[in-house]
Amino acid sequence: MKNKLIAANWKMNLDSEQSEQLFEQCAELAKCISPTLVICPPATYLQTGNKRLANSGAFLGAQNVNQNRAGAFTGELSANMLKDCGCKYVIVGHSERRAQFGENDELVAEKVKILLDNHLIPILCIGESETQRHLGLTDSFVTYQIDSALALVDESQIHKLVIAYEPIWAIGTNKTASITHIEQTMSTIVKHLINKYQQNVVDKSIHVLYGGSVSDKNCEAILSLDVVDGCLVGGASLDFNKFEKICRANVQPLATAQ
Repeated sequence: MKNKLIAANWKMNLDSEQSEQLFEQCAELAKCISPTLVICPPATYLQTGNKRLANSGAFLGAQNVNQNRAGAFTGELSANMLKDCGCKYVIVGHSERRAQFGENDELVAEKVKILLDNHLIPILCIGESETQRHLGLTDSFVTYQIDSALALVDESQIHKLVIAYEPIWAIGTNKTASITHIEQTMSTIVKHLINKYQQNVVDKSIHVLYGGSVSDKNCEAILSLDVVDGCLVGGASLDFNKFEKICRANVQPLATAQ
């Protein structure tokens, strides 16, 4: 069975002292639990994270990447720069980037491509709006997002990939999708990936996470679903006590994990 993956998206939060403390807590946690932990801090704390997470079993991730290898792109970070900071994972296609910074499907596809070309693992975010959900377009929209984001890569490049299903209407709103909705939509995603890349590729190389107001209160039910390989956690990842409960939900202690 695939190991669970819990990714923390700190977004634009915390100061240097707070982030350092949280890195240290996450590093200790990673040593005694079976899920794979990925911590995605603001870019200013990446190098600190690389030092604090070293040899803990937790991995460092970034929240964004530029689609170009290098050049006159003031304020941007390249895939190679992120690797130099110790990153292994990078979030792309988050609905906040799409909505607030105008990132379209073509740009997301370019970012996925540059990450895979540089042996970094994309955490590809997909999810429907509330209007699309009410119109019954959830399944068709999320499968479209997958196809468009992966349009520039082929199966041979999918050594590792993370897809995070985050319904837009549930991000930072305290509205969590029902367990039935999560199971149905993520089953659609998994089936689509199997049709696209075959069962063995999905089983070995792709994690499918749920995100969208994941908390210490709803994580047990979410992580109990067979189609859920883990969670992408936003606000709750800033509170270590809440984040620890999420990381420990429905998993075996490290000593007995297979």
